[in-house]
Amino acid sequence: MRQVSTILIILLALLSQILLAQDDTIKLKKKKWPFSIMQKMQEGNVSFVPIPAFSISPEKGVSVGIVVNYFFNSGISADEKQQTRLSNAYTNFQYSVLNQLVLEGVYSIYT
Repeated sequence: MRQVSTILIILLALLSQILLAQDDTIKLKKKKWPFSIMQKMQEGNVSFVPIPAFSISPEKGVSVGIVVNYFFNSGISADEKQQTRLSNAYTNFQYSVLNQLVLEGVYSIYT
């Protein structure tokens, strides 16, 4: 019985050494937040598109303004940029004949 317990202790010690994992040597680059406008401008990876806006509704009446669209690719490497679709954000500024100001911001980010 004593031999069996000694063998079990030795096997458990060896098994615990086998199961120890190695340190992870792969370092992943931290992805910058997609709205880093200065980085995107330096890379030539940004485009602004101003669009005139006109609307009519019972609660606002007639309103005119501008919508500014911002398109960008959130990928960092060339491979990521090919696999990632364009993200966008837009801001809507409108003023109505009933003295109402409309400010709206919407975004869609794809990674």
